[in-house]
Amino acid sequence: TLRGGPSLVYDGHLSYWSFLSTDMRKKYQFFGQYSSWTRDHNTARQHNIRMGMNFQITDALRISLSPSYMTLRDQIQYVSTVDYLDTRRYIRGHVDRNQVYVTIRLNYNITPDFTIQYYGMPFISAGTYKEFKYINDPRADDFNQRYIQYPESRISFNSDDNLYEIDENGDEANDYSFSNPDFNVKDVNSNLVIRWEYQPGSTVYLVWSRNRNDRVSDGDFRLWNDTKDLFRIYPYDVFLIKLSYRFSL
Repeated sequence: TLRGGPSLVYDGHLSYWSFLSTDMRKKYQFFGQYSSWTRDHNTARQHNIRMGMNFQITDALRISLSPSYMTLRDQIQYVSTVDYLDTRRYIRGHVDRNQVYVTIRLNYNITPDFTIQYYGMPFISAGTYKEFKYINDPRADDFNQRYIQYPESRISFNSDDNLYEIDENGDEANDYSFSNPDFNVKDVNSNLVIRWEYQPGSTVYLVWSRNRNDRVSDGDFRLWNDTKDLFRIYPYDVFLIKLSYRFSL
């Protein structure tokens, strides 16, 4: 749907998926996965590449790394919904998006009663928008008849307020505006959990959770610079202690 509006027809798409791995019973395992889908008439396309490495260092220690990369090109990605006169404008745009993240896991069973677990995921995603349009006939059979694209003469960018301003009726006055949808998101979440079963049925957990997050209206994807910036973001830390005790009755 158009996020509160009428249903929007989406053309069919063709999907591909492939997976290759080494023997998962071995101590060192590697796998690769590729998937993609393409919408009819090439109006959207997405590619996903994911790899994985699992290392059973010892019987007690296991480490896993899984990087992933995704690209998306979509001509009718959601942008905004605005009111204009007695109608609503469901605004879409052509997005070019790049996304990369790495999943990291560590499990260390020092003893059956004392374990350490770590999870972390650095995440970077950036997207730029262009060719803004509004949905005109959401049920039309022809893709190009479902929307009306704004002519360049009717749309301008207000850099001071980071807004796109629309002069839809051509009277050289701003009829409505919407925020610049370009984005660059940097995020990393991590959790460290220490578990100690100090006596049968009674356990104490120590948890350290850390988050770094930042978002700017900059659609440039610069993997090396974004990665460095990610770890310069001031972190938000949470520390928790959970204690359980088993009473024998």
